[in-house]
Amino acid sequence: MKKSKLASTYRSLLHGLIVAATPFLFVAGTASAQTSTSPQGGAAIYTSGVVCGSTASITTLGGESCATNNNGNWFNVMTASLKSNSSSSSTLFVSTSLITGLYTNTTVKGNGSSQTAQSTASVSVRVLLDCTNCGGSGAVQNAPSFAVAAFPNAGNQSGYGVTFDSRIQQLTATLGQAITSTCIADITTCTQEQIQLILETTGAHAFNFFLLNVGSGAHSITVQVRLNSDAGTGVNTSLASSVAAAYFGLGSLTIMPVHLAPGFTF
Repeated sequence: MKKSKLASTYRSLLHGLIVAATPFLFVAGTASAQTSTSPQGGAAIYTSGVVCGSTASITTLGGESCATNNNGNWFNVMTASLKSNSSSSSTLFVSTSLITGLYTNTTVKGNGSSQTAQSTASVSVRVLLDCTNCGGSGAVQNAPSFAVAAFPNAGNQSGYGVTFDSRIQQLTATLGQAITSTCIADITTCTQEQIQLILETTGAHAFNFFLLNVGSGAHSITVQVRLNSDAGTGVNTSLASSVAAAYFGLGSLTIMPVHLAPGFTF
């Protein structure tokens, strides 16, 4: 795909993701969030957007680059604070939602042999308690220092998060050079051309997290999103190419202190 066509397609993708939401500027450095805090709970709203891509063509359009092999960059999205006046048994109910999107594009050309192109993209979300070095909204955060991650991701300092969107797109085709002199003489000997497209997508756009036994005092709760996109290894050749991108935008965060039954565990 020519770069100009890719740029047009990419811009159309971004427009489609937000047409029902609110105007965003797709540059990570301009991301912003609004927060509200009270002893009864906390809330935050994210009002910008971040996109990352697998190729330089994506990043030159204002996006970020992504690491590959399901090890993409984590971005800070929203942080809200509250002061718990309860005992150590106090639990925080954290609900967060986000607009997320994935873009995958695979192209193959025929030369008589089978060609395959694959692209993958994903969006994961995690909630952290009392992060001491988390940056501002939209900032890349590779090594946060935090007390604990919220259930169902609790106790995992590597923070794999909860998958909001995940896609694997694979295109395989055998095209070209199928017509030979033998085939012209006897059509039954012609090699059949083949095209196979495999597309796998799973997604969720809201999730409820729990922080157990946070104790009394002031606490901060941070939502982070990991964007990952991969164009595949050794795919972008003259006969096969792929592009992938992942995005998150408008979001909200709500925190409520709750009291669970004594001895409650997951």
